[in-house]
Amino acid sequence: MSLRKIGFNGSTATAEDQANIYAALADGRLAGCAVTYAGGAVGIAKGYLIAHGRLIENTAAMSVPVSGTGVAQVVLLIHRGDPDTVSVTVRTAANEAALPAITQADINDGSSTTYEMELALVDLAGGSLLRSMGAAAWPIRVVTAAPEAGAADGIYFVVEE
Repeated sequence: MSLRKIGFNGSTATAEDQANIYAALADGRLAGCAVTYAGGAVGIAKGYLIAHGRLIENTAAMSVPVSGTGVAQVVLLIHRGDPDTVSVTVRTAANEAALPAITQADINDGSSTTYEMELALVDLAGGSLLRSMGAAAWPIRVVTAAPEAGAADGIYFVVEE
């Protein structure tokens, strides 16, 4: 067995190391980055978000113009290359079913260079925000806590993935 220190004094953590660790979090907002829709634009507040283990800072409030009929999807695009890039793009279609599929291939193992995350979906005809990215979360949640006969602390947890 061979062990390599990550996160210790004198050790070196690569972008891939950090992304693989942070990939345990679901995509979404970490702090700030609230999403709004008004006046033909999607607003994204400054803050931090995570996409497939990659930490991204939105350093200033962003206004993304959207127009047309049907729906508009605002998408975060990560492209691994030299250099790596992060951008925001808008896709429009007659309805949600007509939008192209979001690409969420594994950019951490080197097998893909593209990862996308939906930031917002707007109903252009109705002028409303249909959906926006949620808060990042661990993919495990506690369902119940109940007493267990004979247990030293008297409590056990039922966890659902």
